[in-house]
Amino acid sequence: MNEDNNIVQKSESELLEQLIRVEKRNGARQLVLIIVVALLTLVLAVSAIAVIPRTVRTIQKVDSVIESVDGSMEDIDHMVKSFSDLVDTNMDSVGDALAKINEIDIESLNDSIASFSEVISSLQKITSIFK
Repeated sequence: MNEDNNIVQKSESELLEQLIRVEKRNGARQLVLIIVVALLTLVLAVSAIAVIPRTVRTIQKVDSVIESVDGSMEDIDHMVKSFSDLVDTNMDSVGDALAKINEIDIESLNDSIASFSEVISSLQKITSIFK
């Protein structure tokens, strides 16, 4: 019976030693995991510190570009309206000019040109005498 107690005590002490080794191994693993998580957190924090100001600057630049585009769009709207008014005004003038051109009597114009041609021809004959 003594022998059985010895075996039980040995196995209990071996089990305790094995349990202590496993606990030490688990503790070391937990320490490694804690260090890895801490490093990842540090990397994430440093990345955020580096990226956030750049992101804010980029957003500010985009905002200023949008404001500039808004101002340009207002200028373009004003320019298009002015151009449209100019076209409308010129269309009226062109319409008036076409109406006046249509009122011209072509036969009378041809007769006037023929008469003018005769006058020029006569003047040419007169001036050729002085040469």
